[in-house]
Amino acid sequence: MFWRHPWQTSYDVNAATPIFIPNDKVFISSGYGVGATVLQIQSQGGSMKVEPVWRSRVMKNHWASSILHQGYIYGFDDGILACIDANTGEQQWQQRGFQKGSLIFADGHLIILGERGNLALAEATPSAYKEKATAEVLRGKCWTMPTLAGGKLYVRNQSEILCLDMVGKKM
Repeated sequence: MFWRHPWQTSYDVNAATPIFIPNDKVFISSGYGVGATVLQIQSQGGSMKVEPVWRSRVMKNHWASSILHQGYIYGFDDGILACIDANTGEQQWQQRGFQKGSLIFADGHLIILGERGNLALAEATPSAYKEKATAEVLRGKCWTMPTLAGGKLYVRNQSEILCLDMVGKKM
């Protein structure tokens, strides 16, 4: 083991994947009121350790992992889509309407799937939430990440899967 950092959460839930922030930081986030932290990895006397850079109750990832793009973290703070500065934890913007959704990054955009099947395409920019398109594509609980492969977007709920052709199309 190189290093360890205690991270206590409600119900021992740590569902979101940590994010590596080049060159020496890690973002960790958990839901149930816990929040997030950025840890800096340091070498000290031939061993490694981590020190908190910031910790905040902002960006409480319930189950979906966040995304890092150009120094900003995009993800779900409980049921609100948000953007925060990775270096400070300062919130840049919030957008309601997705509940506990998930998102992926492609070609400078966020592809967002809301908990109730609403799909959106938005610019990945810290200045504001800039939605380009939206559609309700599924009904029921959607607690899985969208998947983009070969120009096809795959989304699913608890009973069905949908494949959308994204090549040369406007959503």
